[in-house]
Formats: sequence, C-alpha cells, structure tokens
Amino acid sequence: GNYDSHGGLDDLTKIYRKRGLAHEKLSRKKLKERFPQFSAPKNTTALYQPDFGVLFADVAMARAYELARKLKVDVREGSDVVSVKRRADSVEVRLGNKERIVGRSCIVAPGAWLTSIAKKWFNLHVPTTVTRETVSYFKPKGSKAVYGYKRMPVFISDLNNGLGDLGYYGIPIVKTQGVKVAAHHVGQTLDEKALRSHDHQGDPSIIEANQRFVASFFPGLEATPFRSESCLYTTTPDYHYVLDKVPGAGAPIILAGG
Repeated sequence: GNYDSHGGLDDLTKIYRKRGLAHEKLSRKKLKERFPQFSAPKNTTALYQPDFGVLFADVAMARAYELARKLKVDVREGSDVVSVKRRADSVEVRLGNKERIVGRSCIVAPGAWLTSIAKKWFNLHVPTTVTRETVSYFKPKGSKAVYGYKRMPVFISDLNNGLGDLGYYGIPIVKTQGVKVAAHHVGQTLDEKALRSHDHQGDPSIIEANQRFVASFFPGLEATPFRSESCLYTTTPDYHYVLDKVPGAGAPIILAGG
C-alpha cells in the first residue's frame, strides 16, 4: 500500500525503527483481540503505533484563543485580508475595511488559496492541488463507548477503495456521534472558480466507497452513514506541508499550508 509519501507497512516499520518509535505488527487475529471493533479481511496485517492520535480541533482552537487573550493579542476574526507587504523591519497587513496592522513578522496560512496567494502577494510558485473530498460518519449498532477515542485507535488502510490508490483513513468517535471514514485523496479537483462556489455535499461515489469499507471492516457499525460532507484537501506534489520563510530581505514572513 501507499500511505501518502511514506510507503507501505515495511517502509513505515523502517521509519519507526530509525526514529526509535514504539510499534507492533499485529496479525488479523491479534488485531481483533486487541481492538474488537475491527473485523478485517483475511490476510490483513496491521502496524500499531501507540502514539498515533487525533487533535481535538475545537478544544485546541479554544485554548489558542485563551492564550492569545492572556498575551493581549488583538483578534480580527472573519476579516478579509487584502495584502501583506514586507518592510525593512516590519510587515504591514491591510484588511478589507482599510485597517492596517503592522508587526515585526507575519505568518500567512491561506489554506486552499495557497498557490494563488503565494503568487499574488509574493510572486512565488507553490504548486498545490485542491480536491473536494468526502467524509462519512457511521453510528455504532451497540455501545458508542466501544468506538470512542479512549478505546479505539485512529486508522489508515490500504484496502482498495475502487477510486484511487491511497485507501482509507478513519477516526473514532470524538465529538460527532459516529466513526469518521473516508476514502483518501479521491475527490474532484477544483480550480479557483470552482473553489469559490463549491458546497459541502458529499460525493455519492465516495459515500458508496466509504460504505464498502465499513462493510468489510466494521460489522458493528450501521451500514449507511447518518451524515456525509465534503472537505477540502490542499496537497503539494510530494504530499508534504509547506512551512518556510518567504525569500527576500526585510522582516520575516512565514508561509504555511498544504
């Protein structure tokens, strides 16, 4: 299989050994014994890494805002940013309401607009592909606690999803009352025009693929998702994130995304 740019189980095992990360290979039987939520197909081998997890996004954002307030940071949530200009010892950020904010440095994280913003503001070519992916949420037939994050790990599978070669990923119940499952990197590519008008409806073909995976791995989940929705992937050619200084003299500007 191919887990983004990291290869299959053997390649991941080499990385874990090199980095001194705890890991354990599990047979189909051992996987079922350790995590009874999984009922994998025959000849399945799993690689368990106990430090894998999921970031609680809502809580993390709330804590970040709390810290910002303690540091007396001014927040302009929902503001349109028109431009970011570098000076010799400062960076000027211009907002849509004509307000100008000046600081010693700036971090620009434009999400799906990374390529266009990098070109427009900094004359940089940062190639990315934006795709409209679909995630589905499946309710347990029995106890939700069994499928909660305290008892079930996050997972990646190289099982053929019928739409691409990167398999599936999933997250146990955290806040939404269902297990999150998604065929990985199979969504429609969006150009800038489509990006402005896309909706959050799930793609029926990807929803079907997600259902096939659940049927193969999770008999304890309902066969039909109670909710599906789209999300945007912004992907560089090598699947790595962009996090670097914008070249040039003057105050530092950090560009982030991918």
